[in-house]
Amino acid sequence: MTEQTLAAEILRLQKLDLDEDVRRLVEEAAELQIEGRVLEAEALVENADARARRAQAVAGSITA
Repeated sequence: MTEQTLAAEILRLQKLDLDEDVRRLVEEAAELQIEGRVLEAEALVENADARARRAQAVAGSITA
């Protein structure tokens, strides 16, 4: 993932209605990116994205 793609993913996730734990991961990823720790930030973004998608899938199955 390029730094530009990473930044875009962080922004996308920040716009979502996330639970507090996932939001913390996204904010930590943003801080790590600013510090130049791109690989660590990328790992957190991937984790946050997976958790957000899982929560969305669970919420979708509850309302369906």
